Amino acid sequence: MVPVDRCFSVLGNPLRLKIIAELKKNPMSVSELASKLKEERSNVSHSLALLKRCNFVKVEKNGRKSVYSLSNCIVNDLKMRGTLIEIMEMHIKQHCGSKCIEGLK
Repeated sequence: MVPVDRCFSVLGNPLRLKIIAELKKNPMSVSELASKLKEERSNVSHSLALLKRCNFVKVEKNGRKSVYSLSNCIVNDLKMRGTLIEIMEMHIKQHCGSKCIEGLK
């Protein structure tokens, strides 16, 4: 069985949902997100690491700065029709594999 509960655990955090909402608008660095959300940089960084592990966000280097954005697969997943459970199962099977599962144990 696909561990959908683990994806919901990652997405069930208010800070992570705020991060996703901000990244829908523009790619940002950890510092930019922390400032925008008025959160500790370490909390934002930890949340981004979990979102990245589950392949909801991606990171690119821009000089010395790491810039986060929504991964293409989650944008495509959001366009898919079906129940939320079906969407999460498909996301896990296609994009996460064991790295999401292992990272949440």
